[in-house]
Amino acid sequence: MHYLNGSGTPFNLNSHDMDNMLSQSANARKVYDAELVEAEAYASQLVNKPDGDYDIDSRKTSLGEFWPQDNIDWFIAIGRYVAWGKGVVHIKKNCTPTLDFKFEFRKRYQWQVNLGKYTTIPIPLIHPKITDEQMGEFNEAGMAKEFDIIGEKTTVPLPMPPAQSPIPFSVP
Repeated sequence: MHYLNGSGTPFNLNSHDMDNMLSQSANARKVYDAELVEAEAYASQLVNKPDGDYDIDSRKTSLGEFWPQDNIDWFIAIGRYVAWGKGVVHIKKNCTPTLDFKFEFRKRYQWQVNLGKYTTIPIPLIHPKITDEQMGEFNEAGMAKEFDIIGEKTTVPLPMPPAQSPIPFSVP
């Protein structure tokens, strides 16, 4: 367990982890899809801009949460998180504009005492149940250290849909 090694270094979710998360959790997929729709809608408003590449970034983060009935493993490992969309819109004369979309995911691993979360440690014949309250005590005793969980999912270039009404994205 990364938490118990006590390094505090970030834990990076790779592309495969992110794909698994989005396929295993309806709630995470809902957050991803909403961010993508917003990015596409904003990007479609740039189609009449001069040729070039335009960076876009969500103006706000989305709050996401895994629930036990959604996916127990993601609930235990992550719980609540923040995510946002960003990307690059490519505009070129006589070509369909495209969007390179990136979904950013962040979580500070800490214990959440009031959620009743626990895990079991695979020790032969014992399999002790460890609660989040106990995980917090490991941290306070210096036996574990909180860390950031970071993930991103990048898409292949997506063709832009027709322009829609303004939405909360911006060109930095």
